[in-house]
Amino acid sequence: MSKNIGYLRVSTIEQNLENQKSQVLNFANNKKLGSVDFIQIQISSRKKDSDRKITELIDNLNQGDNLIVVELSRLGRSVVNVVTIINTLIDKGVNIFIIKEGLEINPTEQNPFTMFQISLIGAFAELEKNLISFRTKESLQILKQNGIQLGRKKGAIIKSKYDQHKDKIQELHILGLSSTKILKYLDIDGTQQSLSTFIKNKIVKNV
Repeated sequence: MSKNIGYLRVSTIEQNLENQKSQVLNFANNKKLGSVDFIQIQISSRKKDSDRKITELIDNLNQGDNLIVVELSRLGRSVVNVVTIINTLIDKGVNIFIIKEGLEINPTEQNPFTMFQISLIGAFAELEKNLISFRTKESLQILKQNGIQLGRKKGAIIKSKYDQHKDKIQELHILGLSSTKILKYLDIDGTQQSLSTFIKNKIVKNV
């Protein structure tokens, strides 16, 4: 039997989860979906997926299950992150209901309007990545104008799996992204600690 899971998140303890819960229950009742189990948390959207219980949410949903969220911003810390989560759930065959945006995704029934909405979200994700790239280039140009040497030193020996991504890691680090965000953004298989060490030893020291 399919499960109904409502994902509730607020950023601070001053915000109330009960309003979101009420909206999810009313939606499930109107759709005659049945009882709803909740995953709820009070945490900033800037935290990693596991801290926001997104990993737990994905692990608990299977094909035919229903996810109900009040709005897209509850799911992810960025458009790219939201699209990644939604695509992961679609691949698992999970039905997704986003109340505020009126988004209903059924992986077995590809409604043209719904697919258009997903495409639009994906377009915004691409725009977000392009804007990050643009801001990165601006920041690098300013550093170069100030006489700061960027890039790999001649004769450097490749000893880390991060070396092939060094230039991009450096750009994102300059923009202020954390090691965890850089790993997710570049989809690199690594740990926050190892990347932080790499940045400290091979990027910060070389700037």
